[in-house]
Amino acid sequence: MRTSFLSLIATAALLIGCGNRSVEIQRPHQRAIAPLKITLLGITSISGNKRALLKVESPGTSPGIPRAQSLLLSEHEKGGSIEVLDIDEKAGNVRVNNSGLVTLVTFPETAAR
Repeated sequence: MRTSFLSLIATAALLIGCGNRSVEIQRPHQRAIAPLKITLLGITSISGNKRALLKVESPGTSPGIPRAQSLLLSEHEKGGSIEVLDIDEKAGNVRVNNSGLVTLVTFPETAAR
């Protein structure tokens, strides 16, 4: 009986001592996906279906050497972590969801001649 009384007092002391501390809920670690480098290579409207030709560079297996991939995506189509949200042919830009970050991708500036 004496041990249960002492453990009850110890538990109460711990609860009283922890009363002023905030409780933090720990969530499982989620790996953050870094946005990829996207270059707009072209926009086409074949049969009335607008498509964007994108060059996507992601980290390669060797350090410092990126892995490049070309994607031809229509509006609301997804390729990996890239989703094309809107294609504006006249303005020459494409709005994409890049790993959760919505960005506007335009044609690269041409070099001075």
